[in-house]
Amino acid sequence: LFAFDVGDARSNLGINNLGSTEANVEIDLIDKDGKLLKTASTKVPSRALKHITKISQFLYGTSSPTNTRGFIKLVSDQPISSFLSLITYSTNDASVVLGHSTGFPKLVVNAATNIAPYRSQLMLLNLGSTSASVTITAYDNAAGTVLATKTGISIPVSGFYFSEDIMTDLGLAGKFGPLQIESPNLQSLIGATLLSNANHTNGLFEAVPIQ
Repeated sequence: LFAFDVGDARSNLGINNLGSTEANVEIDLIDKDGKLLKTASTKVPSRALKHITKISQFLYGTSSPTNTRGFIKLVSDQPISSFLSLITYSTNDASVVLGHSTGFPKLVVNAATNIAPYRSQLMLLNLGSTSASVTITAYDNAAGTVLATKTGISIPVSGFYFSEDIMTDLGLAGKFGPLQIESPNLQSLIGATLLSNANHTNGLFEAVPIQ
């Protein structure tokens, strides 16, 4: 789960206890280098939902924006499912992404763009056992030809890669199409793009595995 508490964006966390007894859940906020920023614990009754608004501010113990982006890791003594909602203050526009405990070495983002007024932000998380080397390739939406490839990305264990505008970072202008993401050293990745525009509306697209 990727938590934003930057500028106009905030993140709320939901935890569902699927077990038959109360769940003790540890919540960790981890930075892009895989280092622990903050931690807290909470209890969730059996079959109940725990909803924590502004999760980053909750972890920091403040009511003010923390200007952080981080990875939320959950550890529970009961089976759980989780989600994170990303909400903009100005519009209350919300997008939701589900929590995952496993990743894959090859992913596809079905659509990314930097055709004005839109842009696609990209988040990739390394769930593997060592630093993940990552290659990102953008394809033309109509012809399926390679538009650009970015290599040399290294993501620490439990760390993440973040791009404010992945198509622009790939050296492209005014393009639209799918992204393929691959770890040549076969580390497990999860990812998502956030499609946003100048009106502060947004939508999250989860990267899906290629098997």
